[in-house]
Parts: sequence; C-alpha cells; structure tokens
Amino acid sequence: MSAYGFDKAKSVKKENFGFSDRVIQSKEIVEIVSEDELPVVSIGLVNFKLRYLLLVPVIYNNQVTSVLELGSVNKPTEEAREYLEKIKDQLAIGLTNAKAFVQLEDFVGELKKLNDDYHKQNVQIKEQNENLVKLHQELKVRQENSKFRNRKQSNLPS
Repeated sequence: MSAYGFDKAKSVKKENFGFSDRVIQSKEIVEIVSEDELPVVSIGLVNFKLRYLLLVPVIYNNQVTSVLELGSVNKPTEEAREYLEKIKDQLAIGLTNAKAFVQLEDFVGELKKLNDDYHKQNVQIKEQNENLVKLHQELKVRQENSKFRNRKQSNLPS
C-alpha cells in the first residue's frame, strides 16, 4: 500500500485527530495496535484487517516531508522497525531531491514557453521593423519626387 502526499478526507481518524497529523505534529514514531480502529486493506479479492500500524515521520531540514506507514496483520519484527528507522533519512533526501527535480522540470518548461513567446514576439518585431523600413524608403522616394515636381513647376514659365 502506498500513497503520495496526505489526503485528509481519507485519513483514519481517532477522536477527530488523524494518525498522520499526530506524527507530523510530534515528529515522532507512532505505533498503534488495535483490533477495531484500523482500516481494512483491499488487494483484489483479498481483504486484510490491519491490527498494527507503524507511522514513521520522514524528516528533512527539521520539516516532516512525508509519513511512512507500515500496516500489518501481525506486529512486524524488530528488524523491520530498525530498517525503517535506518532508511528514513535517505528517504527524506530522496523525496526532497525528487520534489526539487519536479520543480526544476516545471521551471524549465516555463522557461521554454517564455523563450518561445519571446521568439515569436521577436519575429513579429523584425517583420514590423522591415515594414517600417520599407515605408520609410517609400516616403523618401515620394518626398524626392515631390521635391522634383516642385522644382519642375517652379521652373515652368507662367
């Protein structure tokens, strides 16, 4: 069973206080042994009634980045608990790096879009500049023609 992030609507509640919330606030491991307070896990056609739940805060930079939940029908061995305790720091670093990588990918995507937009604007500006240069040349030609006509008219006898 795995999840990404926290879904408060689906979190298991006991006395209006979610198990994950308790772990996030205390930053300590929470161990719950219960016959009736824990959820049933469905995997295909098989349902498991959890009787044991271990919630391990994954902490990076003094902030809880996630909560590792281990649910079981029977209490796991002490080795399993020690293993979770050992890997939580590496997990925190890995999750933080993954989050930073996703943010970096988003940032690169935004920069690419901005670059494309600027490129399109640059093309439009170049086209407008070329049109302005043409119009300027046409005005110069017209001005020269007008000056030529004016001289010609002034040289004509009246």
